[in-house]
Formats: sequence, C-alpha cells, structure tokens
Amino acid sequence: MSERISKAEREAIRAAIEAAETRTSAEIFAVLAERSDDYRHVAAFHLALWIFAAAFTLALWAQWQGFALPAVTLSAGGIAAFLSGYVLFNLFPSLAILLTPHRLQRERAHRNATHQFLAHGVDHTSGRSGVLVFVSLEERFAEVVVDSAIEAKLGREPWFEVVEVMVEHCREGRLAEAYLDAIPVIAGLLEDSFPPGSAEVNELDDKLVII
Repeated sequence: MSERISKAEREAIRAAIEAAETRTSAEIFAVLAERSDDYRHVAAFHLALWIFAAAFTLALWAQWQGFALPAVTLSAGGIAAFLSGYVLFNLFPSLAILLTPHRLQRERAHRNATHQFLAHGVDHTSGRSGVLVFVSLEERFAEVVVDSAIEAKLGREPWFEVVEVMVEHCREGRLAEAYLDAIPVIAGLLEDSFPPGSAEVNELDDKLVII
C-alpha cells in the first residue's frame, strides 16, 4: 500500500487534519484500506456458477451436434478450471473483486468503515463529535462517518457531495487529493455548529491510518 500513497502525501494529510481542527472542535480521523474483504469465497462461488453454466451449455451443444461428452470429462474440466481460478484468486487478490457484485463490495466496505469508526474510538470523543474519513481503495468506495452530535445537528446529507468528490479522485488515481480536498470542506461544514473550543486537546491521532 505504501506505493499507492507517498510519505510526503501522508504528511500532507496529517497537516490538513491538524489545520482543519483549528477551525472546529470536531475530531477528524482518516483511514485508508486497500480493500475491505479478500472476496475469495464470493468470487469462487460465482466462478463455480459460471463453470457449471458453461459445462451445461457445452453438453447441450454436443448433444445437438450428435455426439456426447463424457460426464467425467466435463467434471474433470470443471474442477480443473475451478481450482485454477481459486489459485489465481489467492495469488492475485485483486482478481477476486472483479467477480464480486458491486452491491456486495459496497456493503463490505461500508461495514469496514463502521468497524474502523468503532475500533479507533471515533465514537468516544468527549463531545461525540468524531468524524471518520474513510476510503477502501479496491472498491473505489469512500464514506464520511460522523458521531451522534454531528448527525443530530447536520444530518447525513452534507457528506454525500464530499464523498462523491472523493470517489471521483480515487477513480482517477489521485488518492491523496481525495483526502486533501475533502478535509477542508468537512471543516467548513462543521465550524459553525462545532466552533473550536478553548481547550487544545487532540483526542484522535491526526496521521492517516493505513490498513
């Protein structure tokens, strides 16, 4: 993952969070995941379905042509194709995501965002004003997860546009910009309802967490 985002870019993101938190009492925390699941079992299931459908179609075609394919030949070919595919999924994890429905990718990435929000204590800030800025790279998924005090005042709608811009940056390969553009916008949305307080307590680490 280190080749996807440089040390200088990680430092720029840390500085952006630090600057944003001078404008608001909210605590901003950033996480980058390479992917939110290995998807091997999901991909293997879909591969098995496709192999079965292909074998069934081939058997019907052979019968229509007037000759029969031995069941053992079809079975051996199907097993070999499945095992080859499963080995490839283990050697090249990114291949598995290609056979995973987009809806399921989004569900797994959203679940991971929620997990990271809780695992890193973003829900434990004193003012219940934590914000998670999350990207799951392989799924091209981004989410801004906010704690209860922020949601009560601002709702969820303000974050949709932020997420859209982040996703677009990720699709274009501009990963650092996804964070660097989003963080000041998030601070701007928060600063009126959550102005900076007198106490300078940093409750969450400002560095980008890469998982």
